[in-house]
Amino acid sequence: MKTSLFTFLILLTFWSNAYAYLDPVSGGIILQLLIAGITGCIAYIVFYYKKFKDFLKNIFRRKKNKRN
Repeated sequence: MKTSLFTFLILLTFWSNAYAYLDPVSGGIILQLLIAGITGCIAYIVFYYKKFKDFLKNIFRRKKNKRN
């Protein structure tokens, strides 16, 4: 942790201008990466939410069957 913090601080001291620009293709690629990342996160959350919900249903269903 200390090494990475030290490296980050060293890099900040040597900050310089890049004199670069983003052309439309670069902007499109960045936009696609953002959309794909957001979509992937949503799919991940939905998939595991369904698994968790099914897990809870199975637990409560077992408890009902034991009472009968």
